[in-house]
Amino acid sequence: MNNGELIDQFEISQWLTGIQVAGDTAFVFLSGGVGLFDLNKRAFKTMTNLPENHFFGILVGPNGVFYATGRNGLYQFDDKGQLLNTTLYPKPFIDGGYLLSASPRLIGIWDGHAVLASKHAVHVLKL
Repeated sequence: MNNGELIDQFEISQWLTGIQVAGDTAFVFLSGGVGLFDLNKRAFKTMTNLPENHFFGILVGPNGVFYATGRNGLYQFDDKGQLLNTTLYPKPFIDGGYLLSASPRLIGIWDGHAVLASKHAVHVLKL
């Protein structure tokens, strides 16, 4: 096998809007929902009973925990799709002197805190 050679491809029937991988699991945002894709088994499972019906960003943090930002907060999921924790955004969420009108972008996990960015500020939120 040569470098750059395509070794596999997974067809997905919906528009793929975001993906993060931890271990053998891909946490997938699709146009019609959220799901988990087992890379070894090539099996996709749609997640149900989510705390929100729209998420804006995903990131894999320490220990393979998936973090997802929604309209109202930050959600932590394990590699089986189980909700581990919910951290609601402060109300009002002030963005550099401005009331935040959209969900901040999750850019990292640091020392047990979420690091988020918005138009005018970087936010560090206790998890």
